[in-house]
Amino acid sequence: MMASMSGNWINVRPGDPAFNVLTNMCDYFELGNSSGNDVWLEGRIVEGEFVFNGRLYLKNGKLGTLIDSFPKGPVQEGWTQRRKLDADGYELLDEHGEVIFGYHVDGKICVVDVNLYKANGELAAHGGQGGMVSHVPTKLGRNGIIIG
Repeated sequence: MMASMSGNWINVRPGDPAFNVLTNMCDYFELGNSSGNDVWLEGRIVEGEFVFNGRLYLKNGKLGTLIDSFPKGPVQEGWTQRRKLDADGYELLDEHGEVIFGYHVDGKICVVDVNLYKANGELAAHGGQGGMVSHVPTKLGRNGIIIG
């Protein structure tokens, strides 16, 4: 199935649940490569809910955690899952209390909020006013476009 794009809406229409990535609204995103050995994060919409899977590194390059169906899946030992108090969303904190990954939902738009690091400690992605900003190849939409 081909991807559809209208303006900056990829496989979604205004009013549909969507991720805000690189100022584009999409039904799915994949940052990095799932079969690689570096940072990888995917966001998908499952039955109207925003669900994430991925491989996250700490700023020092140490493998931090594997996200498995977050926020529904288990939290790895040494990490804390904290619900956001001011919005619908969660944060993952490392053993030192640093927020490594988080998201919030504004209406039907999901925004990824925090910094993600590559295995070498370089910044892979961060939150911004226009949604998540990626510094690694990113796929927007199922069967969509790759930016990188």
